[in-house]
Amino acid sequence: MDQIYENKIVAIIRGIGSDRIIDTVAALLESGIKLLEVTFNQEDESKVLDTLKCLDLIKTGGTSIR
Repeated sequence: MDQIYENKIVAIIRGIGSDRIIDTVAALLESGIKLLEVTFNQEDESKVLDTLKCLDLIKTGGTSIR
């Protein structure tokens, strides 16, 4: 809860195409948005990798190679 009070904004990543999701998350992190929720799309197995890459990007603070 402290993080929510401190940062004030939680970006919810939903409905972003797999071709744009990694860059979207990276842009949010680079612009100072520190709290992100990435919706897990279970309908399309090919997008699972993109979701995992985004989670790794968030975990490392945007320092992963895109």
